Amino acid sequence: MKHNIIPFLAIGAALAFSCTKDIDPIPDDQKTPIEFSVNGDGITQTKAGFTEAATRVIARFQSDENGTTNVKYAKAVLTASKDAVGGAAGYSSVDYVSSDQKKYWDDAFGRKGQISVYAVAIPNSIDQTKLAESLLAGGSSWAAEAAPDNTITWSVATDQSGNPLAAEDLVYSNNIQDGGSYGRYTYDYTANSYPSATGVAASHENGRLVFTQAPGADPSDAGHFDKGHLIFNHSLSRLTVTLVEGDGFDGVKTSAADFNFKTGTNIQLMDMNTAGKLDLKAGSWSNISSSDITRMAPSSDHFGANGTYASQMLPDYKFYENGTDNVMQFVIDDNTYYVTQKQVFAALESEAANDDLKKSDATGNYYQMEQGKNYVLTITVKKTGIESLSATLAPWVEVSGSTSVNNAHLSFSMSASGQACDKDIDLYRLADDNAGYDADNYDFSYEGKNWFGNYLTGDAYKTTLLHADLADGKWSTPWYFESNKTYYHFRTVNKGTAVLANDADAPDYFEIAGSATADPHWGAPMKPKAGVAYLKYDETKGYEDFLYPAIGATESTIAIQELHMMSNINVVLETSTDDGKVAFAVGDDKTIVKITRISKNGTVEMGRGVVAAATGSADIGEHTMATPADYWATTNVKTKPYTFSVVPQVLARGTDDEDYVGIFIQTPDSNQYYVVKALSDITADTVSDQRNQTKDAKIQRWYPGHSYTYTIKVTKTGIQAITATVADWVTVSGSTDINLED
Repeated sequence: MKHNIIPFLAIGAALAFSCTKDIDPIPDDQKTPIEFSVNGDGITQTKAGFTEAATRVIARFQSDENGTTNVKYAKAVLTASKDAVGGAAGYSSVDYVSSDQKKYWDDAFGRKGQISVYAVAIPNSIDQTKLAESLLAGGSSWAAEAAPDNTITWSVATDQSGNPLAAEDLVYSNNIQDGGSYGRYTYDYTANSYPSATGVAASHENGRLVFTQAPGADPSDAGHFDKGHLIFNHSLSRLTVTLVEGDGFDGVKTSAADFNFKTGTNIQLMDMNTAGKLDLKAGSWSNISSSDITRMAPSSDHFGANGTYASQMLPDYKFYENGTDNVMQFVIDDNTYYVTQKQVFAALESEAANDDLKKSDATGNYYQMEQGKNYVLTITVKKTGIESLSATLAPWVEVSGSTSVNNAHLSFSMSASGQACDKDIDLYRLADDNAGYDADNYDFSYEGKNWFGNYLTGDAYKTTLLHADLADGKWSTPWYFESNKTYYHFRTVNKGTAVLANDADAPDYFEIAGSATADPHWGAPMKPKAGVAYLKYDETKGYEDFLYPAIGATESTIAIQELHMMSNINVVLETSTDDGKVAFAVGDDKTIVKITRISKNGTVEMGRGVVAAATGSADIGEHTMATPADYWATTNVKTKPYTFSVVPQVLARGTDDEDYVGIFIQTPDSNQYYVVKALSDITADTVSDQRNQTKDAKIQRWYPGHSYTYTIKVTKTGIQAITATVADWVTVSGSTDINLED
């Protein structure tokens, strides 16, 4: 040091001879400056210094006078040069931006000074717009401070589409302080030199900068002041998202033809930490406030939404294991896509290397965004949602993971209580678009109730689901929800059923006709109805009261409840054992049972399942019921049931004889005839499920999915008694609720 050690006697003599004259200050060129190099080990994992350009550094100096409580502070602006070497061995040399900024040991307690340094910079930038000198407290001259303030207030842009990342990338250095690491170049009195700027861990010491002397030197002997070595660390976190065009689009990733964000948007990050106060001495943030980052910074080579998007934010955001909050959302071709905390947590947890990063609090397990970490997500986007999600790490600090989420294909459940549908079926869909959908408010409360729509229009309106392809009670289809505006009604019929288009004022339908084996099905997503424990058919509305409105994009299994659309009629013949006994079989001849004046044909609405029996003159007639092959229930006294599947209908269409549905019985003994004129007069004495028919009430209508058993006691004098029971068919159903717009 030059001229800064003045013998005590010389000072005293000067005072004695001129006690009213101040001592001339030591000229700056005779003082020892506080000197630095800078190493960027905290900036990247592969580069040591600032690699692209000169970097402006603002520093606060703290000097503690050894042996006292005196402390002084001063502020300076420095310039770090571009790292000319590069790699782990490189570093940036540092100098003061001008001579009036230079700080000297002589002005900060000299040999007793213990120097700490708290510095900030924006890598490779000398621009003063964002990082103004005034953001750090204190002045450029050494002075005591009653309440030292070693903080800087910082914020990031909420719209980062203009790519402000480099201009806001605040880095800080606090390794030169009590407890700091590798910040001192201490003079080597054996080698008579300072160590190299490289090899931080090997040659740089910890703590504050101080004055040292050779071992055994007299306190008045010359010595050397430490030089400073600044290590900068990122104060912010980053999130990088790569979107990849998936199924449902044209697949041309070098074209923006059909894979575009909603105009004026890209990826929106939700409730990120965007402003706060960084304590340079502690290296921690406080006073954090959050807001949405409305747009991320796109890469220069993206096509439409295909490409990479980056944002930076203050750290400490938490991804909770069961967090349902959205981390991000974006709108592509009217689809709104989401990524939740839970999904990101699962991605990170999938990598064992991240185990040490997992934390927990009263809310649950979480990963917390940390300074200097870049969380990289790759998202393949399908028409209906996120096909896959993986988390890897950019080259700062390794935090990686992967996961997969998929609601791209519709999955249908056709079973309840273990009763799986055993038929091949045709599945139809009808688009019922939410015209009022607004991607900005994400309101999925739309209720599409277009029960009369045309199921024969639109792209791929029908697909066949084969029983052989049934897996775990479910089928998959090749369909997508085209967008979050798109809602669908789903209906099923037996494979090969001809669905017919009606005119504009009537719904699409399919035809049914009675036969011994007919069992047409119709199915739809059914919902529970408050206060009703079962599905109930309405003569005019069908199953409308139990139908789900049109269903939007969902990850839930869509439960289709299939229903029998015919009425099953059984007739059991019984006779007496006395003289009135009737022979129901003579040799190979069996009794013939016919249903008379019946509506033979009908239609079923696709939308609501309403059955309409045809009543034209050509449609009314009789049906001969199938004779049971195993004929006798009680030998020569009671038969097994005669059966027939009939179109559901009313049993009294009017008051004329031709308006009543009846039963005709012809026995082989002497060709005796027995007639039940009006089945509508018969009372149900047993009802297994009183959804449409109650016990002790007349059976005046046959309902779909119901099985009616008429037991008719016949004697030679006529029909002695008729009893009737009503049972629900064994229904293939799925009555579980579904979560819409999951």
